[in-house]
Amino acid sequence: MSESKCQVNGNQIEPCAALAKSLEHDAEYTTRKGLLIYKIWNESLTRGPDLVMLRSGEFSKLPVRVSFCPFCGESLKTWAAEETSEQN
Repeated sequence: MSESKCQVNGNQIEPCAALAKSLEHDAEYTTRKGLLIYKIWNESLTRGPDLVMLRSGEFSKLPVRVSFCPFCGESLKTWAAEETSEQN
């Protein structure tokens, strides 16, 4: 296992060596299962947050957002805290 760790720089993810080897980079255009990286662009064509998603089993059509690296354990959270209906 590599000594490298994932890093989050603003809203972009720099994956560790193991995660980088595992990622599918054409996530927006594929239905393959596995770990995928989504590079988000907003309507003004500025870079939004990167998201690592997992497609597997019952979640192959609607992937699950991954908040930490399964290899090095570092946080991959590039999104802001989301409001819930329970918060006032």
